[in-house]
Amino acid sequence: MRYYFKAGQKDIILDEDKATFEELGYEILRAFNIYPSNMFEFEFDDGEFTTSADSPAATDDDGQVALSSRIKDKGLKPGDIFMFMYDYSNEWTRTVKLLKIE
Repeated sequence: MRYYFKAGQKDIILDEDKATFEELGYEILRAFNIYPSNMFEFEFDDGEFTTSADSPAATDDDGQVALSSRIKDKGLKPGDIFMFMYDYSNEWTRTVKLLKIE
């Protein structure tokens, strides 16, 4: 199974076996030729956001999603849109859309 995302104008494809939010973040940075020297996070429409805390659960009571969580555990569907933020001081952001799952 593969996940197909659009981040800004870049296409990102992840295989299910390594489809975590951490891997998605690194793939987005790679697509834009950015060396990952700062922290990043994802923010979702339901108010949840990623955290670097390594948690076995996909979400916790505070609305946090571990970066190490698998994308499929979040329950995203094609058409879902969320925000990627890198380098908090510069607030470099990209809108991310899940295009399809095959």
